[in-house]
Amino acid sequence: MKQKKIRVMVVDDEPEALKSISEFVRKTKILHLVSSDRDPAVALHKIFRLNIDILLIDMEMPGLSGLDIFEQIKHFTVPSSGRRPLRVIASSAHREYAADTYRLRFTDYLVKPYSYSTFMDSINKVLESWDAAYVRPPQIDDLFFVREAGSLVQQRIDFSEIVYLQADAMETWIWLDNDTKKRIALGLGQIEARLPFDAFKRCHKSYIVNVDYVRKVVGDSIELHQIKQSIPYGATYKQKDFGLWVIHNSLV
Repeated sequence: MKQKKIRVMVVDDEPEALKSISEFVRKTKILHLVSSDRDPAVALHKIFRLNIDILLIDMEMPGLSGLDIFEQIKHFTVPSSGRRPLRVIASSAHREYAADTYRLRFTDYLVKPYSYSTFMDSINKVLESWDAAYVRPPQIDDLFFVREAGSLVQQRIDFSEIVYLQADAMETWIWLDNDTKKRIALGLGQIEARLPFDAFKRCHKSYIVNVDYVRKVVGDSIELHQIKQSIPYGATYKQKDFGLWVIHNSLV
């Protein structure tokens, strides 16, 4: 199986630095250069659209500094089930930002100009941080057995049958493709941990949707196949989880 490459963005307002760092990325087989930008505002917009794994960013840029950008994207650096957290490598011609990047937990801080060897040392730090942050769940089948609230019967549900899940206090409703639902005495987060991340995306603090059933996104709601009613699409999730899935699969 062909290994999926690590998606990288480079942001630096200095043309020579941008060219040099971008070349480092291109010559590294495990990396894929998704974007290289001199304008930090343009780059910030792209970060929310392009599903970046590693961001290589200059600390001193006009309009938006590296710290300014990090403050707006740091939620992407938090580990999440089934996906890589974003890793940020900062650089500058000066050492004065080292303390800030350490405090904010950037993956690394490099003083420019730096060599390809130094660049690769940072990439290896990223790989090590992923290994430490992301504990892979055990292999499971595409199903689980559940007991409805108040019942002793264990019922099989295939993941492909699930259209969406809805939190209800400390319980969860599971809506199935035959337009029936099951009430489970587990919280939404507990069930989410058992679902395959590629297929199930959180679209609201109280809802997780199976993307295979998504028919249409209309403003703040999502229309689904098999289910008559639409479900809410929370503003917070337009820039993560379900929102990133929509952006990644959009033609425009």
